[in-house]
Amino acid sequence: MWQAVLVTLIDTIIIAILVYAFFQLRLLFLSYSKSDYFSVSSANYCYKFGTTLVIWEVIQLITEPLSSLILSFNNDLSERYISLSFTSEDLMLLFPSISIMIVGQILKKACQIAEENKQFI
Repeated sequence: MWQAVLVTLIDTIIIAILVYAFFQLRLLFLSYSKSDYFSVSSANYCYKFGTTLVIWEVIQLITEPLSSLILSFNNDLSERYISLSFTSEDLMLLFPSISIMIVGQILKKACQIAEENKQFI
């Protein structure tokens, strides 16, 4: 029973991370709906969304072997196993997520430069 509860808890944490990522995306689009395109808060929402997606993917890669080990823990020593997989789908999510993080950093730097220009003039 403890195995099922622990694996369910691990899966719930993964889903909670993804929910937080989409909450950041929602905040970004709410900021955009207020015509707040080039602000530090919008750049932060963009960066946090990308960062959270990268964290979600890395944790998802780590939890698969952990879950398989937990579920086979009560088996005999020779019947325990660790399942590990890395597919192209994992890479397909990492590249856009890292790109979103980079865009967030570029927007943040652009906001800082724009603020400096306003103060200079």
